[in-house]
Amino acid sequence: MKESFGARFRGGFLRNEYSERRYPGLITDEAQSSRDYVALIRSSAIGVSTVGLHGSNPWKLAEYLACGVAIVTEPLHFGVPEPLDDIVRWFDSPERCVASCEELLSDPDALREAQTRSNVHWSAYARPDSLLRTRLIEEFLSSSADNFDQR
Repeated sequence: MKESFGARFRGGFLRNEYSERRYPGLITDEAQSSRDYVALIRSSAIGVSTVGLHGSNPWKLAEYLACGVAIVTEPLHFGVPEPLDDIVRWFDSPERCVASCEELLSDPDALREAQTRSNVHWSAYARPDSLLRTRLIEEFLSSSADNFDQR
């Protein structure tokens, strides 16, 4: 990403002893407070997401949805409550990641559409109150059906 987008790319590893030793050319100089991180995401057109430790779904995926940025991500190893296929662009190689970002950046309408879909998905399915409401409804419907079956 850094090679392909130069100064337009904003990201990298947080500065610490380990990253300085292992990835000296991939360290970010961005401010690292929570407030600065959210501001960085909100000011970005696209968020690139990779799977987390042991293949976990990354927290930043929800953060990108919440901020309404277009999302380019590796395939997830674990399911999510609502499919993301119409929301994100998937990549399976660094080249495909760069290509997806280039496609979005070269097509303002597609970029806006991806951002809108991200924001709508957040509001409808991933925002904590929406997520909790959906899960409670599922639970109560399931419990009601079980109680009905027992009668």
